[in-house]
Amino acid sequence: MRKSRLSLFKSTSMVISILGIFMIVTTLVVVAYIGICIISDSITSNIEHGGQSDKLSSLKSNYTTLTNIFNDKKERSYTSSDGSLNTNYVSAASSINVAKSALDNVDSAIYSNKPKSEVDEEMKNAEEKLNIAYDLVNKL
Repeated sequence: MRKSRLSLFKSTSMVISILGIFMIVTTLVVVAYIGICIISDSITSNIEHGGQSDKLSSLKSNYTTLTNIFNDKKERSYTSSDGSLNTNYVSAASSINVAKSALDNVDSAIYSNKPKSEVDEEMKNAEEKLNIAYDLVNKL
């Protein structure tokens, strides 16, 4: 009877040890998988936002060009007695401010890691506002 209890104890201990090792290995595999998924998502997100950052840089460059053109035409608008030119000047100035705000929204969306679709929507909006501003500045 004593040998059977000892044998039962040994086999139970062996099973518990094997199950413990199995659980440790399984836990390590799950943690490694989650870590790899997080790193992969981060890399994918950075790649997507990298292209969007390049496009934002291009839009900011266009904005700088637009403000330079606007500033060149400012003197003519101030010295003109044409009322429609003054109205166009105020509309263009307002439109430039709206375009700058739209660009800031894109920058904020990229910086806060918003989803690609949301950043693309903000980017499209900024492009439209910039085009409107260009049209108004060209009317001066």
